Amino acid sequence: LELLAEALFGSARLDKTRLTVRVKGVDVKQLNSKRGVELKAFTDGSVLASGGCGLAVYYSDGHPYNFSGGFVASEPDANMVELAAVCWVLLHHPRSQQLSIFSDSARALKVVSSLADVDQRGEPRSRKQRLTRAISPEDASLARVVRWLLRLRTAQTNFFKVPGHKGFRQNETADLLAQRAAAEPPSCCPPLAAGLAQLLAVLLHYLLRQSELEAGRIPESSLAARGAAKKTRRDGSVLRRPEPLGESTEITDVLALDCEMVGVGIGGWESSLASVSVVNSFGRQVYFSFAKPPRRVTDYRTWCSGITAAMLDTAPPSCDVQREVALLLRGKTVVGHGLENDFKALGYHHPRRLVRDSAHDVPRLLSRRGKPRKLRRIAWEFLGLTIQDGEHSPDEDALAALLLYFRFEREFEGVAAKRAAEALAKEQKKQRKAAANPNGKED
Repeated sequence: LELLAEALFGSARLDKTRLTVRVKGVDVKQLNSKRGVELKAFTDGSVLASGGCGLAVYYSDGHPYNFSGGFVASEPDANMVELAAVCWVLLHHPRSQQLSIFSDSARALKVVSSLADVDQRGEPRSRKQRLTRAISPEDASLARVVRWLLRLRTAQTNFFKVPGHKGFRQNETADLLAQRAAAEPPSCCPPLAAGLAQLLAVLLHYLLRQSELEAGRIPESSLAARGAAKKTRRDGSVLRRPEPLGESTEITDVLALDCEMVGVGIGGWESSLASVSVVNSFGRQVYFSFAKPPRRVTDYRTWCSGITAAMLDTAPPSCDVQREVALLLRGKTVVGHGLENDFKALGYHHPRRLVRDSAHDVPRLLSRRGKPRKLRRIAWEFLGLTIQDGEHSPDEDALAALLLYFRFEREFEGVAAKRAAEALAKEQKKQRKAAANPNGKED
């Protein structure tokens, strides 16, 4: 039904909000950046003299979506197998997660670029140009599959050129894996010659598999040991959880905050503080406490807060917890998601210049209408992490907000600097107005 709806009513446009392709030049900054490393895929293909073909997708060591495999092609071609590798990563990466694909094949990137609605200069491209530019007959079938996969993706897809055999470790690893796969018996079957029926089958299988990936489920067999990041469900699938960045438990200049609330009053509609968690810039907990509300709890909201009556029986009064947290946060940069709710529950006001809120500050983390999105969704899309799978963990939520801050630190700080400049200009204007009219009388 979703495929039919997309075909009939979905947007066929692949503008820059959905697809960007950088064919010329090498974005060394993107290559070397550690930010978003879990969502960066390096693809490569290999054809041996014997006719053996292999493709490889490499993210990072131990990543669950790493893959390499050999396959059979009637007319082996180096550029074709490179495009097959691109197709493979699109087929197996969660469609609601942001994805950056790095390839050393200029031709494969030109084929993808020809599918976009804008060229490299951002100029609109006609339908005729999209269909004729850079797509040869042997690439047409794969290009058709790639275009449909890009249409069905709900998060942005970015393509970058990486120089081949220039010492970039991730690309060299993908190249080596592809060569090894080409020398082994076939183990995968990319859609090289997809007619209409096969295209439909490929896309239906893609959507069915995506329903599992969208829930954060990864087969145990495909996940290398990742320590604390592993949490196994009853169905044997594994979730990728946020991990701390270091061992230090010192009080740092940047702290991440998350609170859990319970309902008080008639119907439990009013929220009252029930627990507070603060983590430092290494992602380690530096403060946690339950808090006993001053009024009778009428709804513990256990299904999402994880709070039970037993947890609050011996908890300190909320006023004591509020005072301790206020002292801890004073003068610190506070990171969180929807912090206005946390500060309200704490009865605390923090200077806006020291607040970094993933629910409001960075435009790309907002919805298309500019509204806040759920932390669970943006952590999945931009970090590839699963949180709030059932009851909320304040530590995990605070850590997810912290990781988003580090992922988009430049944008967060840019917004903060702009806000500070606007506040300074407003204050200066107020001072000039006061100096021009010292007696406070209207002209």
